[in-house]
Amino acid sequence: MTKPGQIPVRRGMDRATFESEIVDASLPVVLAGLVADWPIVEAARESSGALAREIRALDAGFRSHVIQGTPAAGGAIF
Repeated sequence: MTKPGQIPVRRGMDRATFESEIVDASLPVVLAGLVADWPIVEAARESSGALAREIRALDAGFRSHVIQGTPAAGGAIF
């Protein structure tokens, strides 16, 4: 069995760079900070209450599944 390689992390990606360097390479990449300015992400940074209010505002009347991990999880939820 081979050991998995590191997935490169890119920040500050613009569309032209994404299309010229990422799409054609057809390799996995983490686009760090891509959605950092989305309202729901900003609410999550503020507090769990602000996040809950933001999610509630998007409620369409269906039951949803939400998973929240601690920073200690390192982004791994399983």
